[in-house]
Amino acid sequence: MEHTHRYLCAKVLARGRVLDLACGIGYGAKISLDNPAVTNYVGVDVAKDTIAEAQRTAPARARFITCSALDLPFDHAAFDAIVSLETLEHLDDPARAASEFRRVLKPHGVLVGSVPTALFEDFCTGQYGKNQDHLQKVGAPELKQLLVAAFPQLFVARVGIAVALFDETGREGPFHHEVVVEASGAGHDYGSYLFVAADAPLPSG
Repeated sequence: MEHTHRYLCAKVLARGRVLDLACGIGYGAKISLDNPAVTNYVGVDVAKDTIAEAQRTAPARARFITCSALDLPFDHAAFDAIVSLETLEHLDDPARAASEFRRVLKPHGVLVGSVPTALFEDFCTGQYGKNQDHLQKVGAPELKQLLVAAFPQLFVARVGIAVALFDETGREGPFHHEVVVEASGAGHDYGSYLFVAADAPLPSG
C-alpha cells in the first residue's frame, strides 16, 4: 500500500521514457504507464527472480532488465524520469548510484524517490531486529547532501502510513498489530522521505 501510494506520487511527474530502479515484480509499470505522458517504461532490479516475474506479467511498452543501480547499462541522458523507491538504503555506495542516476537522466529530467527516515529505521530495528538488507541509515541532512551533489534542484517531504486491522465485530483480529507512533515536534521521526530532484528548476506547486 505504501509503495503504491509513492508510485502514484511519482506518476504525477513522470513523462517520456521512465526508468524504475529497484522495480521488484514490476507492479509500478502499470501505474506509471497509466499516465498518458509516459511513452515507455524500463524496470531494473538486481534480483533475477523478481525480474523474471515482472517479465511474465509485463504490460505493453514495458521491459525489465536485471542490473545494479551502481552500474546502469544505459547511454547518457537516456531517460526523461527516474523512479527509485526505497532503494538508497540497500546500497553500499549510494553516492555512486546518485551519480549514475544523473548520468542516465536527461538535462531537464526528474528523479522521484524515497528512503526510510533514520529514526524510523531505528524504530524498526528496535521492534524487529536489524534489517540485514539495509546498509545505510539516512537522515534528512544526509539525504540532501547526497542528492544535491548530483542534482542542484531538490524537494524533500516526509510521508507516513500506519495501519491496524480489526475483525468484522471491531475486535482485534489475529492480524491486528497495534501501531503507536509519536512524531516529534518537527515531524521527522517516522515514515519515509519522498524526494524530487532535478538539474533544471522543479515544476511549481
